Amino acid sequence: MFLSVNGLKPKNIFSVLFTIILGILCTGNFTYGKAVARIDAITRNHSSSKETVLLADKGVAKLPIIISDKASKDTIARAEELAGYLEKITGAKFEVKTGTGTDNPAIFLGTIAEFPTPSAADGLKIYDIYDGRDAYAIRTEQGCVKLLGATELGVSHAMSRFLTLLGCRWFFPGPTWEVIPKISRLSFNINETDRPEVLGMYFGYDMGQQYEPNDPDAGQATKSWNRKNLLASGFKSAAGHCAHNVVQRFWNEFQAHPEMRALIKDENGNLIRTGTGPETPPGQPLKPGSKSWGIWGQLCVSNPETQKLVIRYVQEQFDKNPNLEMAGVGPDDGGGWCLCPECAKLGDCGNQAFYLANIVAKAIQKSHPGKLVGLLAYNWHCDPPDFPLEQNIYVELTITLLINTKYGFDRLLELWPTKVKYVGLYDYWAVYDWTRDNMPAGRTGNLKYVAEKIPYYIKHGLSCMRAECGNSWGGQGLGYCLAIHLMWNTSVDVEALKNDFYEKAFGPAAKEMKAYYEHTDLGNEPIVGPAFYRICCDYLEAAEKAAAGRQDVLARIEQLKEYNVYVYMLNKERDTNANFEERKKWAFETLKWNYRIRNTYMTFWTFFAGMTTKQWANEFKEPTWNWYENYWVQKKPEQIPYRDPNPITPEETAAWFQKMKEEYGTVPKVTPLTFSKRLVAPEWPAKIPPEKPSQPVMHGPFTYALASMKGEPLRFSMNNGTMYPNSPPGTYVLTDTTGKEITRGTVPICPKTPTQVEIKVPSAGVYYFKFNDSGAGTLFIPDQNLRAAFIPEGPRGYTMLRGSWFYVPKGTTEIQLAASCGGVRMGIRDPEGKWLECKNHPYTPATKDGLNFKADGYYYIIPVPKGMDGKMWGLMLPQFGGVIHFFNIPTILCMSPDGPIIPEEVAKKDGLKW
Repeated sequence: MFLSVNGLKPKNIFSVLFTIILGILCTGNFTYGKAVARIDAITRNHSSSKETVLLADKGVAKLPIIISDKASKDTIARAEELAGYLEKITGAKFEVKTGTGTDNPAIFLGTIAEFPTPSAADGLKIYDIYDGRDAYAIRTEQGCVKLLGATELGVSHAMSRFLTLLGCRWFFPGPTWEVIPKISRLSFNINETDRPEVLGMYFGYDMGQQYEPNDPDAGQATKSWNRKNLLASGFKSAAGHCAHNVVQRFWNEFQAHPEMRALIKDENGNLIRTGTGPETPPGQPLKPGSKSWGIWGQLCVSNPETQKLVIRYVQEQFDKNPNLEMAGVGPDDGGGWCLCPECAKLGDCGNQAFYLANIVAKAIQKSHPGKLVGLLAYNWHCDPPDFPLEQNIYVELTITLLINTKYGFDRLLELWPTKVKYVGLYDYWAVYDWTRDNMPAGRTGNLKYVAEKIPYYIKHGLSCMRAECGNSWGGQGLGYCLAIHLMWNTSVDVEALKNDFYEKAFGPAAKEMKAYYEHTDLGNEPIVGPAFYRICCDYLEAAEKAAAGRQDVLARIEQLKEYNVYVYMLNKERDTNANFEERKKWAFETLKWNYRIRNTYMTFWTFFAGMTTKQWANEFKEPTWNWYENYWVQKKPEQIPYRDPNPITPEETAAWFQKMKEEYGTVPKVTPLTFSKRLVAPEWPAKIPPEKPSQPVMHGPFTYALASMKGEPLRFSMNNGTMYPNSPPGTYVLTDTTGKEITRGTVPICPKTPTQVEIKVPSAGVYYFKFNDSGAGTLFIPDQNLRAAFIPEGPRGYTMLRGSWFYVPKGTTEIQLAASCGGVRMGIRDPEGKWLECKNHPYTPATKDGLNFKADGYYYIIPVPKGMDGKMWGLMLPQFGGVIHFFNIPTILCMSPDGPIIPEEVAKKDGLKW
């Protein structure tokens, strides 16, 4: 296939029309209005009142707290909580009373219906059922402070926001991270109205963690943190995997009629019904159709009897819980879609999920008007179907695992709000399986992601936003804090939120802790290794010194230090260079330490206890390590050997820090230099014969610098879709080195036959080629005469880089390099082709293939012999899934040694022509 593109922008109107027509042809033309918040000057405002109301002075409360005599239990609890916090702030006891009018001065807490207030009424209106349920208003008028909500949800928000305006903060769950100011004379003069931009929010697991009788309840701590930080809950989604629930509920019916389950192929290609094949032998992977799947697997959605059972299942949920507003009808995870003739008529397998949802939704409109049914847009059913969807269907698009899509995530984010009224998003912030509470890790460990992506998602018209994450506040806490505020108000000042966190949580140590959090922020692309962790230790110890005498601040720093000890121990257990007994020793140390810090919520003890202890018990053949088995099944907690009841002391943490610092070593001195993005391709002596360019495999977004030496078109080939051929076409943007767009286009899915790409450019020079394959996997094949270089910065995915070359400027006496790519081996060749040996890393003995270095975050200082500067050096990094950085030379990896692409200022300094 050949693709030729002129370096001219397409006219926007034609692009827009094409996109609209494509959307209509591919996904149907039925659209709904979006169910989103109405944000305007009436529903969101903030001002100072003309009045100032004195609340307390010298330990005496000046106003009572009044609630309605018809107040809900939740409002009564909030009133008592408000009185408690006001006493902590002022030292005064505030009386909680009931009343009906607002004539006498008081702090009124209740709904707008309980305490009618004309100045707040319009701002607390509820639109379209859900918008406004979380709305609140604060009014300072007539000698009163009124904390009002459209519903009791808004009442809670009004109270929490009022305390926040007084200076209270709840940065992380638990009392240690609570900030309560001390104010003897307390007055107030603010008017404010607000509501969340996304109608429903959910993240984390607010589950209990009372594994020991005296443990605080982590679930309640999380719920309390959610409430105090205004987690909106006026819209609650239900859109998970549900097919197995239907089978479980009607097990007898499905056993009697297996034709109601999906017709699939077993490993031999025979057609069988899900759950009717032979048992999978113990210890072997589950086979398609195996009885071992039990209730799991897809349904035959075209079977009328199946449809009736799913409808009954949903109706029963609404009957049992009249307050339930949505029931899930989604398929189970994975594939296994029905192959029967009737289901096959539905076309794309993803249509099966939405076909069944439509049938159920129609029935619910009649039996339970106003109720919704929900399902994910995920995996094999992520694209909109080619038929209209019912108005009471809620669709929740997932961020990843969009395996079978013609569009890719960004286009789906645009499309779904035009196909259904209620659209949500499911993100993966800090999945325990992926992070194991390590640092840095997770999307909320990337503050740039949080600040940019959450507003981007919400502004497409979301009704709800959910995220999968854990009670992992040591590595994710600041990200969680920013995220919950951005979900409420996408225009919030993120830098102001960060500074508020540093200053209020850490006081005199704000400077040091800001440096710590910026250092650990994945958005800053840290090079993770010994130097990274040593710098963490240094920042925390410096913060501890700066906070001397502030016990509240020291307690927070101590928890972060304890978390860093956990990270150290975890990585010792994960060390692939350690032998079995050494890893086992560190596994036990990690178990014991994490047990002892479980109530700090620095780590997600709930999942650690349920998953990691079981994994290590099996791996290290220590059955008493399995928490769940010993504590809950056998009910013999006394045989769990790491249940150390002694609290951790600061002295103990300090001793570990000393050991850690000795092992991490001192941070090597490097001289970081910055280089411009204005690149040039200088003249270079021709190599005869020229070396064949490297052909890297990319996965996700990536950037190349491509050089047109004399104004000729840029020519290369691409195999797009090498990993996931069901992905949409890849998209690219070509810019010059100033960022000016030259052209944009697409590359089709072509996993077997390369697409030849030719892009005409306006003149000779270097251009940035930014490509996004939506995770499809792409083999990039430069033409023999194309000078190309990989730019390892900014958004990118996994890369099989293979061989590359980098330019060492003239006068360079040493190469300062670090790479953090999971510890894979890498090699460096000098200009004469000789593989270098590593002289100072403990785990890199010389190998025959020349891969004598490790991409494990170690800082390498490589001498440059005389006469070897001003030349191309070689780098072999077979698997590149992290960060590589040259501190003192340009980090530009050329695909051939036949000529560099380098910053303009470097070329000028070295006297090179271009």
